[in-house]
Amino acid sequence: MGSFYQCKCSNCNYLTHFSLGIGMSYPETNRELVLFECIHCKDYFSQNINLKRNRCPSCKMKPQRVEYDDVESLECPKCRFENIEVVGLGMWD
Repeated sequence: MGSFYQCKCSNCNYLTHFSLGIGMSYPETNRELVLFECIHCKDYFSQNINLKRNRCPSCKMKPQRVEYDDVESLECPKCRFENIEVVGLGMWD
């Protein structure tokens, strides 16, 4: 199972949505969504970690994988405000 999230910064009005996790078809698709941050675009996005080359969908540069203990502890990629609001929107499969 995976989860949908929405991130919103009250300081600079940054807003994004992303999905994390694996679905029930993982053995066939080998699709595992993880969170990445593009330093160039200053944006978060999810992408399949099992791809040979992970690139930002906007600028095509190599992103950094976000290592997190808890997805609710992210900081804003635009202004680096530490109290970004992360809300779970639901589950996907």
